[in-house]
Order: sequence, then C-alpha cells, then structure tokens
Amino acid sequence: MAFLTTSRRFILALAFALFALQSAGVAHGYAYGDDPHEHGGQVCSVALVAPDADALPALPVLFTQSVQIFTPPAYVPALKAAPLTVYAPRPPPKRGPPSCSL
Repeated sequence: MAFLTTSRRFILALAFALFALQSAGVAHGYAYGDDPHEHGGQVCSVALVAPDADALPALPVLFTQSVQIFTPPAYVPALKAAPLTVYAPRPPPKRGPPSCSL
C-alpha cells in the first residue's frame, strides 16, 4: 500500500508541476509576446510559433468558437429485448451421509 500512496503523490506532484510550468509559459507569452527582450542581461529565446497571430486571443474569442466533434448517425438501430429463458426447477440435493458405491 505504501507504493500506491507514493505513486499517487508522485503523479499528483507531476501534474502540479506541469500545470505550474504551463501557466508560467502562458503568463510569459502574455507579458512579452514575440518582442525581443532580456531577463537579467540574457536574451530570452522564447518565441511564438505563429508570430503573425496575436499572442493570446481575448477570452470571449476562445469561448465563442463552436466546434462540432460528434455527428449523430442518420438512423438509430432498433434494439430488441433478448428472449427470456426460464429453466425448470430441480429438487434440492438429498440429505444424509454420502454413499460409497464401487
């Protein structure tokens, strides 16, 4: 059980680190965009993949685009109930000591 607890904590720590680093990257992109800049005298090499587009679109743009991922089928097949089989009851086993017959 100690292994499961340790692995859960490790996975949780990895998920938190990924979220924190992604958030830091988004914040950096929002703050500086694609303009050349320096951090402590060192040139920052972070660049956007698409320099022609805005660094980050406004929030309403992110939530107003609708994407249809699932297209319902043209027809829905009718489902039939499986036939119910009723078996004849059987008597309970006999009580008493077992009989040995050779």
